[in-house]
Amino acid sequence: ERTRSLLATAFRHAGFPRGLVEAARLEWRPVGFRPGVEMVSRFRPLFRQQLPSYHVRVTWPAPVAGPVAIGAGRYRGFGVFASE
Repeated sequence: ERTRSLLATAFRHAGFPRGLVEAARLEWRPVGFRPGVEMVSRFRPLFRQQLPSYHVRVTWPAPVAGPVAIGAGRYRGFGVFASE
């Protein structure tokens, strides 16, 4: 529940409406959702090693325009989403 709450907060901070965020289906795991994507632990910056990191899949109830980037690492290439 903590991970879900942190993700929802990051999406709200990025400007997504609360209702849309609450309706989103969130999935997370240490390995990527696309073939060939490495474990997220290989990409974590050293200063974030003590915090959990995940690849995240978001399924929105309605189309969402991108690009989408959330979280503290978004300015370093972390937290960037690609559409499927």
